[in-house]
Amino acid sequence: MSYPGSPPPQGGGWGAPDAGSGWGAPNPGGYQQQPPQHGQQGEGQPPQYGQQPGAGQPPMPPGGPPSGTPGSGNPGGYGQFGPAGQGGFDPHSGFAPQPGVIPLRPLTLGELYDGAIRSIRANPAVMFALTAVLVSISVAIQGVATWGFYEDLNSLMLNPDDSALMSGDMSSLYSTMQSGVLGSLISSAVSFLVTTILTGLLIHSVSQSVIGRKMSLGEVWAAVRGQILRLLGLSLLIGLMLTVVLGAAIGLVALAALTQEVALIAIVGLLSLLLAVVGMLVLLTFTLLATPALVLERAGILTALRRSFTLTRRAFWRILGIYLLTQVLVFVVASAVSYPIGAVGGLFGSLTAINIASLIGAAVTLIVTTPFVAAVTALLYIDVRIRTEALDVELARAAQGA
Repeated sequence: MSYPGSPPPQGGGWGAPDAGSGWGAPNPGGYQQQPPQHGQQGEGQPPQYGQQPGAGQPPMPPGGPPSGTPGSGNPGGYGQFGPAGQGGFDPHSGFAPQPGVIPLRPLTLGELYDGAIRSIRANPAVMFALTAVLVSISVAIQGVATWGFYEDLNSLMLNPDDSALMSGDMSSLYSTMQSGVLGSLISSAVSFLVTTILTGLLIHSVSQSVIGRKMSLGEVWAAVRGQILRLLGLSLLIGLMLTVVLGAAIGLVALAALTQEVALIAIVGLLSLLLAVVGMLVLLTFTLLATPALVLERAGILTALRRSFTLTRRAFWRILGIYLLTQVLVFVVASAVSYPIGAVGGLFGSLTAINIASLIGAAVTLIVTTPFVAAVTALLYIDVRIRTEALDVELARAAQGA
């Protein structure tokens, strides 16, 4: 059996539940930790929930265990365990163990967002500092890649009579456009690479914060680096599926345009737009948990997609609602951060200055929102598995042995 609290360097996998045994074995290469059997106690390990101390352990003091200890019946605070039960949760008392950033029970929306913020505060070196470094490098590369294009456009705006367009020299204009396209491709590739890797690292860090364990950057990297190629492949595949949905909608409009009937084109266009929006939302919702499944269960690309579909279809509307609300919050924060910075850039009256201000605003926005979105995604995955697969039991055991 594999535990989410298993330490690196090998990296631990959160095995998907097996129909016959409850929890499947981890994939090859995952860190394995064998728990004590019923009635047995490993040397130096605490007793499991409801288990009496074995030989060599101190007897229980008169009056029961001290307040705030596992099984004492008193609610434990942050980093403590509450009453025993399934995974330490007693549905009659309403208390649940909370070894880390969230209580080990089904989460409310407020607890989900609160846990996301707590996970950032629990490990700022990974959640915030690492994000700031990688995002800054990514934005700097994007700025260098697009500098020439914006300089040429700026020259065109400031001296329109002397531009290549007015003089009839189209080769210079083509060179400018090629520079812009190349810069955009480089920017997109760098942004995709950094965002994908960063999301995987952050999700793993959050999963450890759930059981009260703070990982160093080296430990997080050691646990996730073996999954980076799969992460990139998964993101590419999801992007391809979204492109197919959008392409199908555009194809319908193109077919309607062949009829040259304005009314038909308008109707098909509206229906295609609606179908594209609905289709992309459905696809994004069903694949939302694929990344944490791939990182935490050490699954393959297709296996992660199947796991995401299996988990999501049981709570589709709830996951969709949380996803949309999170995107709205991110949009509000991004607007509040980037608009003032962009306005300052606009005061210089130069496209280059506007682009620099835009990149700075994008960097600040990503530094603030990327850890939050990754944490919400990771905690939503954990919440769904607690609700459907009793993951709280495994988390409680992992927290005890952490």
